[in-house]
Amino acid sequence: MEILLPSAQQVESINLSRVALADQMKTVESPNATFIDISGSCSADTNRTKRRKLAAVEHLFSLDEHARSLSNVTHFGRWVGSKPRTMYGPTGLIHEPGGSELYTAGARELTLAGIALASEVMDESDYAIAGPWLTTVWVGTRNDADTGPRYLVRPTSQDLDRGIYPAPAFIKSSRNGGLEDPIRAINTIMQDRPVTRTRLTLDGPKEVTTHPNMNVGLILRGTDTKPTSALADAILEEFGNAREVLDSEFGKNVIPILGDDSHGHALWGGGGAEGQLVFSYEKGELIASGKLTMLGSMGESYNERGRQGETGKVPGLSITDECIGLQDAYDRLSMYDRSWEAHKLAVAA
Repeated sequence: MEILLPSAQQVESINLSRVALADQMKTVESPNATFIDISGSCSADTNRTKRRKLAAVEHLFSLDEHARSLSNVTHFGRWVGSKPRTMYGPTGLIHEPGGSELYTAGARELTLAGIALASEVMDESDYAIAGPWLTTVWVGTRNDADTGPRYLVRPTSQDLDRGIYPAPAFIKSSRNGGLEDPIRAINTIMQDRPVTRTRLTLDGPKEVTTHPNMNVGLILRGTDTKPTSALADAILEEFGNAREVLDSEFGKNVIPILGDDSHGHALWGGGGAEGQLVFSYEKGELIASGKLTMLGSMGESYNERGRQGETGKVPGLSITDECIGLQDAYDRLSMYDRSWEAHKLAVAA
């Protein structure tokens, strides 16, 4: 196997999906906009189903098929090849023997099927492998204060010369709910001046010049401390405060917001996979009522609900964060489809 790069035809397809998402990020309150959902396994792994397919790939095929049956949801598949770990640095498929080849082979299979991919951005070596395949990216909480990922999501002169559209990028809020680091990151990514840096690429270290990426959003992940107020009130307060801060800094609705249903928000719902579902459905009710408007959501799902140890071999059961199961994921997407339809009616009334 070898590390694969997209063909010219695949680059064109990825380009079109990047442009479509960027356009929607500018019209989040339009009644014609769909609800964006980024979901799939916490991270890609080597587990295979009985048909010898990568379980993470099969999961995204299943989610995509269900999402295509819906009218109001546009789905992006989580295809995360590298995960941050506080104690021992990045882990994940890209860091395993032969993993880079498996990652890009999976990306090609998914892209050929028309499935747009999303992933976390951590460091230069990971991004050199994953970046060309991704429609959209995000910078996680552990890295939103780091300069490196901020420049990775800015387009290079080489990309622009080849006609490659910048991947829309999102920044996650801090664990304590703070927006200081995310706002600094957004300003760095959008700053209107070229910046030249040395970057590790597949061909070794190279000097690249980066340019502004104006398609940037925020992901609210919740806090690692459960609020004392009712869940609905806590959600409205968090999203309302973020909207106010972002509008003050960048202008009204310039920076769209995604809501992460896992991580801190799952804790708000009681923790784990069940907590993710509790939070999702509470948020869905607020969306349906017209009280809450956002670009979309992010979730962690896999074929089986829960998680196993990192050396586990159960296909389709997460070895990292606890995920909701496949039927849960179908139900969650259908719920957001109904909620967004109701939301459009409520807003128009």
